[in-house]
Amino acid sequence: MSKKLKYYFTSNFGGGGSNVSRVFNYYKLIKNTNINILLNYFYLEPDFKKTPSFNTKELNLLKKYNGKIINFLNDFGENNIKQGKFSSKFKNIDGNFFPEVFLDSGSGNLLKLLGYTDISKKKIQDIIDSVELYFENNVKPFLDFANKHKVDIVVGLDYAGKGTYKQKESHNLIYQDAKNILTTDFDKQKKLITKSIHHIKLANFFPKLFIPIHGKNIEDYVEYYKKLIKLENKEIYKFDGFAIGGVTRYKTIEICKLLENLRKIDNTRPFHILGSSGIKKILSLVYSGASSFDCHTPWRRASDGEGNFLVPLLDKNLNFIGNSDSLNYKKLSLLNNNLNCDCDVCLDYQFSDIKSLYKTKGEDNYLAKIIMYFHWIHQYDRMLKKIENLNSEEDFQSFINLIPNIKLKDTILKDFETINNYKKNI
Repeated sequence: MSKKLKYYFTSNFGGGGSNVSRVFNYYKLIKNTNINILLNYFYLEPDFKKTPSFNTKELNLLKKYNGKIINFLNDFGENNIKQGKFSSKFKNIDGNFFPEVFLDSGSGNLLKLLGYTDISKKKIQDIIDSVELYFENNVKPFLDFANKHKVDIVVGLDYAGKGTYKQKESHNLIYQDAKNILTTDFDKQKKLITKSIHHIKLANFFPKLFIPIHGKNIEDYVEYYKKLIKLENKEIYKFDGFAIGGVTRYKTIEICKLLENLRKIDNTRPFHILGSSGIKKILSLVYSGASSFDCHTPWRRASDGEGNFLVPLLDKNLNFIGNSDSLNYKKLSLLNNNLNCDCDVCLDYQFSDIKSLYKTKGEDNYLAKIIMYFHWIHQYDRMLKKIENLNSEEDFQSFINLIPNIKLKDTILKDFETINNYKKNI
């Protein structure tokens, strides 16, 4: 069961709030980890989104930039530091951070944007026709962007829904119907996938291509996956991996059941879980065959409202820390200043200092939020390193039994029992 596991922290550089781009002023704080980064084409390419929210100047520079996008982001952070655009409390570290780059299209955002604008004035078929045309015309620019900037993995352009709604889109039946037709109709998705394959075959293409798998339930996902395998055979082309989306509202055990079914069909390539990989889920997801993950929740927990701190599970030597609240989020203000954590962030910033910074405004406050976020990333890095050394069912069980958080331990043990029983019947 042992494999190389990867986590990609999410960054909506070019979009999101004003604190998003500040991460790159400080991300040397995680340079000693194996953590990677997921970027979103929807925010990076103004011609795709049409109206970037932030970093307009930088995005215009990116359009003219011919190197790796991770080098561009490193340079962006370095230039900000040279110009004094960082907190005076930041303890600058030499060297750069060169993670793998995973590029998602952000198509869920785009589909929402295209389909929801003035939707009351549109017929459902008109919405579908305009969206299809727009997406088909953007396959090549999207892949060319990924290739030009030498990202490591690119997720094929597809029709995808949003996991969260901020504009009551879920209440608009016309938008929902149009979205459901586009995301569930394999023939419509196949046009985009086939167009991607044909373009890649003609290009000297650098990134690995992961294709999303869609469905409303396990049976749908399985059938979709089978159709992808058939498409590979027809096109004489093999995808490098698969990305499982649309599972943000699924319970962990349901994602695990889905993975078990997919692995029975073809287990030769990696499965990435898009957006539904909270740190408490990882052990079960890996056990059922997931290889890589991303999750935006920690960023939200650290940056929105009152700060939430992730209680560590493992120390720097990957030994368990005997804390009954391990892997729980706790309000920063309620935690004892003597909380024990030896990650690189917490060694440089005392807990009392983080609390003080969080109470301030401006750049010091941004730094506090990023510190809490990077602390979490260090915990994730340790978790994956520990799990990579688990080679059998017995190893996983032993790991679970050592978790000091009783409620979490019982939940994972129950999931494992369910998974093992499920395996016998599929």
